[in-house]
Amino acid sequence: MDKKELWEKTIEAEQEYNRLNNHCNKCNGNFNDDCRDCPDFDKRVNARTLFESYKDELKNKYNIDYDKCQELSEFLKTDDICSDWQESINKRNILKEDLDKKDEEIKDLKNKYLYLQADVENIKKQYNNKISNITKYEGENIFIDLLEIFDELEFSKDDDIDILNCYNKITKLLNKYGVYLIYEEDKRPIYFNQEYDEAISSVKTDDKNLDNSINKVYKKGFKFKDKILRFEKVIVNKYE
Repeated sequence: MDKKELWEKTIEAEQEYNRLNNHCNKCNGNFNDDCRDCPDFDKRVNARTLFESYKDELKNKYNIDYDKCQELSEFLKTDDICSDWQESINKRNILKEDLDKKDEEIKDLKNKYLYLQADVENIKKQYNNKISNITKYEGENIFIDLLEIFDELEFSKDDDIDILNCYNKITKLLNKYGVYLIYEEDKRPIYFNQEYDEAISSVKTDDKNLDNSINKVYKKGFKFKDKILRFEKVIVNKYE
């Protein structure tokens, strides 16, 4: 066995010997031949013999005097045993440092994975939103073209009953596909609203109360579902 193991065996043997020795009230802890009548006499002899043999082995094999090294700290200072023990400690510390580094690398990789996972989720959401908008507003360009026809009919609807009928049909067609006027004829606000209106020009007014009011609607505005398809193109009064 190696030095450390032999040292531990010696301690165990000493403890067993002392236990048996102190158990005898007759010798008061001082083992001698007068204790032969004690039932544990043979056990104590064997324990003492084993203890002495371990001490002799320490002395002969490793040149360590057990009686002079009563503590493990003193034992580790003797001879060159500390070199093996210290080497073991150093290896353990190196392994611990390596494990700590690996733990940090694992944490770093885990964080990167979570960030990438979050990026992927964001990309998926953006993609799904784009697909949803494409599907939701499919045909938008078609309706923009139809609005040009609507404008022509708008300008001439009062001249001919057939044109008026055609105008109404196109209006219903637009409504069917989710295209609606921003303002109904009788619900158009008096003043310019930048949320829905686009001023294409302005005219002067002497009335301060009419400043920024609508002088004329040049082209009506439309919504496609919940989206502005075309702003209301208006001429605005400006007070000077």
